Amino acid sequence: MSKLNYSLRQIRFLDECSEGKSLIHRINPIVKILVTLIYIICVVSLEGYEVNRLIPFFLYPVIIISLSDIPIAPLLKRTVISLPFILGIGFLNLLIERNLHGLLIFLSLLIKSILTVLSSLLLIATTGMDNIAKGLLALKVPKIFVLQLMMTYKYILIFTEELITSVNAYELRSSEGGISLKFAGNILGRFFLRVYDRAKNIYNSMILRGFNGEFNIGKKISFANKDIIFLILWIIYFVLIMFFDVVKFFELILGVVT
Repeated sequence: MSKLNYSLRQIRFLDECSEGKSLIHRINPIVKILVTLIYIICVVSLEGYEVNRLIPFFLYPVIIISLSDIPIAPLLKRTVISLPFILGIGFLNLLIERNLHGLLIFLSLLIKSILTVLSSLLLIATTGMDNIAKGLLALKVPKIFVLQLMMTYKYILIFTEELITSVNAYELRSSEGGISLKFAGNILGRFFLRVYDRAKNIYNSMILRGFNGEFNIGKKISFANKDIIFLILWIIYFVLIMFFDVVKFFELILGVVT
């Protein structure tokens, strides 16, 4: 039971982080979406063997984490979850290219995965899914896509809550201290029925409140000077490290000085 409660807390962690009042939290969600998108495009666009050029891209998550006061350990833990799949692809590539070039591609793939996943988590943790949905709609993303994204996210929370309720109810009635395989099918069936009823009740509540398939974003998102400055500064930095080898430049400077 404690594991299920822990899982629910892990899911809600990003929602809790998004309620912060830091400078990054107050940045326009449209701006944060655009900056994150440009950042990811720049990261994945670099050649597979240019590992050293990925180093300057770490500055973005470091600054965002520092200014948003988000605990770094839980973020890194969630980032690591995606690594086994990436490591599997990287090892397959190493089997094909058993040389330095293959190793560089493997390291590049690993670093790119860490940077892209971490930047996406930071976007959610500093913006919140509701504001991300508003930003996507303002950017003219199809409403059906945004609606499905929000419904899926909310349904995962409902799914986990009902699973905790079902398991807790069984454990309170059982003296075995766990779930017996003999009753697992019955518990699972009741669980899906509870989830279905809960989802239907939520949908009926939405209908009673005037839901007609449209996603209402409320008041219009406004821009401030800090939003424009945030966007311009990061675009300039991304373009700079994308088209110029900053690491090599500093190596040359240090070589001249020494």
